[in-house]
Amino acid sequence: MNPEKIIPEQKGDIKQEYLNDFVDFRQNYLDDLPPQTIEQDDPNLSKYKCRGNFFFGVCGRISNLINEGIITHPNTLAKARDFIEYAKHRDWKKMSTQVDIDKVNEILDILIQELS
Repeated sequence: MNPEKIIPEQKGDIKQEYLNDFVDFRQNYLDDLPPQTIEQDDPNLSKYKCRGNFFFGVCGRISNLINEGIITHPNTLAKARDFIEYAKHRDWKKMSTQVDIDKVNEILDILIQELS
């Protein structure tokens, strides 16, 4: 979306929608690191934070918030951009680590605080 075309009421709706997503991601997804590759029949497959798709979903929402002019605090913008760069350059063929989970949780906490 183009920030010039978003009316203030839409920004509030978008902000609330993404806040809800970030709270859900932080509270309802698993920090667990499975001992091996997650199998397709794992009942928690879609709830693991360690999956690349989880990180890409978080990054996509962060990018949208930046592009729509909703994240404006300079420190938050810097941390959000740093996280996106981290996720872009991480080798997703390797298993996730606790460092990865800590980074995604940190940015989720920052964004929840910013959007609340």
